[in-house]
Amino acid sequence: MTAYDYSVDLWAAGCILAGLLFWREPFFRGRDNVDQLAKVAGILGTEDLAAYCRKYGVVLRPDVRGAVFGTSSDSDTESEGGRDEAKGTTKMAAMERNVPRKRKRPWRDIPPPADAPPIPPEGIDLVDRLLRYDHAERPTAVEAMAHPFFDEVRETIEREWAEENAAREEKEVTSPSNFLQ
Repeated sequence: MTAYDYSVDLWAAGCILAGLLFWREPFFRGRDNVDQLAKVAGILGTEDLAAYCRKYGVVLRPDVRGAVFGTSSDSDTESEGGRDEAKGTTKMAAMERNVPRKRKRPWRDIPPPADAPPIPPEGIDLVDRLLRYDHAERPTAVEAMAHPFFDEVRETIEREWAEENAAREEKEVTSPSNFLQ
């Protein structure tokens, strides 16, 4: 049974928001699951992905490692997570020492189309927080909704509610039915 929680929904929200802000839908366009992860690693880098795998004991298949980290599988890494007793290290750890790391691309280096509106810094910050490999580092839905990126939306809603309530109260005060018993 696969264990996951609502943080996967926050990842999805981050992908959608990134697509909207950068005018790239879908933001990570892969031919299949392996290529999809390679596209993610091309933007978010491999360092945090490797740290996530170590933290949670995730062992990637050799074909996935090859696509994501740019390595070819060999006999030393075929036995996923096995121990290399002669060296006293896991084969995965030995493989990681020889894996080239891809750094995370700065969001400002991912240009939207020329006719796209400017991306607000708060939008970049929220996308960066939502698109974290480690689900424990992503904000909750409540935290994401409280992000400054949504300040203008909240202010507009609060202003409209206040105007509607004021109009409703004035209508109730001046309604002829209020003068009848």
